[in-house]
Amino acid sequence: MRILIVQLSDIHCNKREPGSTAKIEGAVAALKTLGQFNGVILVCSGDLTNTAAQNEYKFGKHIMGKFLSLLGKTFDCGWIPTLIVPGNHDMVLSEQDRDIHTILKWNKEEHLQEELARMEDFFEYANSKNCFREDRICDNRILEMAGLKIQCCLLNSAPFSTRQPDDKQVHFLPERIQNQLYRAETCDLKITVMHHSYE
Repeated sequence: MRILIVQLSDIHCNKREPGSTAKIEGAVAALKTLGQFNGVILVCSGDLTNTAAQNEYKFGKHIMGKFLSLLGKTFDCGWIPTLIVPGNHDMVLSEQDRDIHTILKWNKEEHLQEELARMEDFFEYANSKNCFREDRICDNRILEMAGLKIQCCLLNSAPFSTRQPDDKQVHFLPERIQNQLYRAETCDLKITVMHHSYE
């Protein structure tokens, strides 16, 4: 059994690019050289958009939809699950927003809900792909594909991000998700996806 896991990251959609269709076709043509697969999983590991504006999400949905459609036609392997996590560019942030020095003074649990509210458009799109429906920090689920049970752990490390290069130290994952980071004994494989991790 062969499963293809395709990872995209840092697409930073900000406007409709005339060459995007050619890039998608080129990427899928390159993947086709790998042969046939029994299943395909598409992973987007953050920064689908550049500033989290609604028109950027519209273009991001268009790009992802086109990519999925072409993957489906090329590999003819049925439904292709999409796993998506947010990055710091998928949050609504402005120059006037809190900076790293402010964040470091916070009790992060107290500010978590307002941070998650900065990602409403991301969650709307993610929910359409069955991601982050129940928990906006950690989505842990099982895919069954080609006779395998694959545990997928999607981590939202975007809260408390900034768009500055010094923001990696403030990423926050609550303690309650620690036990979800281990592979279930009933699963053959575990995939954990996040955008930025602690440095």
